[in-house]
Amino acid sequence: MDENSARTKARCAAVTFNAEKPDKFAIRFYCVVSTAHTYVHSMMDNRSGNKTQQTAPEAYCQLFSELRQPYNNCIANSSNSEVKADSASAGWVLQMAHQTKIYQDPNHKRVIFCDNFYTRHTLATSLKKITDGEARLVGTCRFNNVDATNRFYLKHAIEELKNKPRGSWVLVRAYDKVDNYDALKRQHTNQQNRLPKNQRTPFVPPMTSIAEKAGFVVLKDAKVVVFYTNDLKATPTAPTLAMDSEEAIHAVNGTCIIRRWTGSEVMHRSSLEVPAIVGAYNSFMNAVDRMDQIRSSCPTRRREKRVSMTLFTLILDLSIINARAIYEKLNFGKQLTLTSFKQALCEQLVQPLVRLKETRRVTPEIRYQRPNIDDVVGSVDSTHYLMNLKRNQKGRPADAHCYLCLLFHKKLKTRFGCVQCHKAFHPQCFTAFHFRHALSHNKRLMIDLAIKGVEKVKGYNKQCKHVGNLMDMEYPFEREE
Repeated sequence: MDENSARTKARCAAVTFNAEKPDKFAIRFYCVVSTAHTYVHSMMDNRSGNKTQQTAPEAYCQLFSELRQPYNNCIANSSNSEVKADSASAGWVLQMAHQTKIYQDPNHKRVIFCDNFYTRHTLATSLKKITDGEARLVGTCRFNNVDATNRFYLKHAIEELKNKPRGSWVLVRAYDKVDNYDALKRQHTNQQNRLPKNQRTPFVPPMTSIAEKAGFVVLKDAKVVVFYTNDLKATPTAPTLAMDSEEAIHAVNGTCIIRRWTGSEVMHRSSLEVPAIVGAYNSFMNAVDRMDQIRSSCPTRRREKRVSMTLFTLILDLSIINARAIYEKLNFGKQLTLTSFKQALCEQLVQPLVRLKETRRVTPEIRYQRPNIDDVVGSVDSTHYLMNLKRNQKGRPADAHCYLCLLFHKKLKTRFGCVQCHKAFHPQCFTAFHFRHALSHNKRLMIDLAIKGVEKVKGYNKQCKHVGNLMDMEYPFEREE
């Protein structure tokens, strides 16, 4: 887990400035990225410029409702939660736990690496609790982010290693905060206020609750670096264990070799034997940075100040990177650069349009041929014909209710009917009823619904007795003048 940036020159409340980043003015996001194929599992903004009262955990649970119940059970409504419900750490816990919620690891173990901006013992405890012990945390740790319960022995270990040679390390056991921590601190403060200033002592939290398989590895590299993990092989039996202790080596899952320039080498770097978690951190921590490097090699970026377009191009690039990761996974690790993958993706997307364009190419001019009359005028193959209704007994033209108008509950009469279905129709209604395929979608749908609505209604399917046949048709030239 690490931070990702979308650089922009827009004047927006979400834009932050960081002089240490390559993109100094940018919108910052928190990302969880897979180390194997740089697949982006989850992404959330850092809530800069948030003018609503909604916190980051609430916004994430609103977007992914399946995390609402675990969040309420372990953080929001839990009396012994190590993380505050409205803190940024709670949002990070939800992001890291989301992957476990979607897909449970077959080995029931998932290790998440992060830098010293995120690593905390309290966060790791909440993450392990909300994922039922599946997700573990490994990362460097700032001393000012260490909770008060773990500072005592950690501070002594840092002071001890300052004068030790490079490659020395110490394992420090981690402790959980006791339930009555706030009451004990308040009691100690009241007692110290009654004493003179020269007799007052700082509050030392009780270290009776030992964290299971959690600890700090203090390593002397170019400077003293503190690593934290709750993925130890075993729980340390002492507050501090030296590097030559077999228990310490077993607890940190063994040792590995890393190479460093110490200043005395000319051609080859020196080898340092360090705990295995240090080597794992060096190998797997840079997933988000590698994803940024891949995205910067062929970005979809426009020179403009619209925030909406900046976010759209960012999401588009991340979607393509995820598609590339899936492609490499399905093709057994077949490597493709982002530029080549984008080119192949664009070719597949425009291929239907290219084929359509090829079919519409202008054909060579051919010799003129006289068109067929059926092609010009058209021909009707239907057996439904419209004709005048028969005359009544008084010799006057008869009239009847239009069948289509009756379907829409309109009693309008007409003097025409269909010789095939023996129903009266207006000329327009006859065309709409028998040639519905030529109508617009809305009118065709309206007529179909009206027909289906009266299929089982009695009385609507009666035939009109005034409709004759083609043999009895009266032509205008046969009328007497």
